[in-house]
Amino acid sequence: IKELLNAKQKANLCIISGLKECTDEEARLLREYQSKGGRILFLNSKEAAQKVYPEYITGWIIPTEGDIVVMERDDAPVFDGIGALELRYFNNNKREIPLACTATLKAVRHENVKELAAQMKIHAYIDGGKPEERIARIESMRGLTLLQIADNKGKSLVSTLCTEKATTDPIAGKLLVNMVNELLK
Repeated sequence: IKELLNAKQKANLCIISGLKECTDEEARLLREYQSKGGRILFLNSKEAAQKVYPEYITGWIIPTEGDIVVMERDDAPVFDGIGALELRYFNNNKREIPLACTATLKAVRHENVKELAAQMKIHAYIDGGKPEERIARIESMRGLTLLQIADNKGKSLVSTLCTEKATTDPIAGKLLVNMVNELLK
């Protein structure tokens, strides 16, 4: 992280992919970089993202069904050229369930957090109980797969979508390109 954020490199965009561990110092450096106008893209780095944004990301769920993701904001530029029902079944040409996400993030609602895409266990049967209990149960099975976090002059995108399939799935590829382009604006 230190080398990545080296001031001499003057990077407009920092991409963090697959990072599981992040020290307190690295989290602080990333927040400083972003608050000064830096742009960060977290790809399947839920642990690092939570360390950097503990006030916004409170945890995650590893879904039993991660094959279908829905857009929360279909007007967001990260979805340009992507149909509302196309965030599903990302293909990697392997004989396995074609997942679209690896985890769903639990995040707080805040003016600095923009919910962009989510995943929910679709085969959940909610029987009985008061409406409040059913809503709480449904919410416990839902999480975000793409969110934007604003911090002073900078912003980040945190994604648990299977963008590593960009070489074999055109929608995953388009989504990855759109995320990079959005952060370079």
